[in-house]
Amino acid sequence: MRHQEWNSCGASCIGPAHIEKNLPNQDSWRKFAGNFGPGVVVCDGIGELANADIGSRAACAAVAEAIAAWHAHPDATRDHLIRLIHLFWAMKVQ
Repeated sequence: MRHQEWNSCGASCIGPAHIEKNLPNQDSWRKFAGNFGPGVVVCDGIGELANADIGSRAACAAVAEAIAAWHAHPDATRDHLIRLIHLFWAMKVQ
């Protein structure tokens, strides 16, 4: 089955506190698609924690990868998806 092409766009604005402290924007978003259809994920950078920008980008990537892996197994549960996301994220940030 062929899915319809789709476009998306996103933006995140750095806050005044981050500008004042010379911190990077720590929020991330990512679009993804597969034979399951299209998706978008958004991750917050958790305030001013060190490397929160890296963590939020890793979380977006983990969600996209986990959904693709999860969808390949029709009997997998939502709990499996949550575990996959956590596992893929942990592998990216360690």
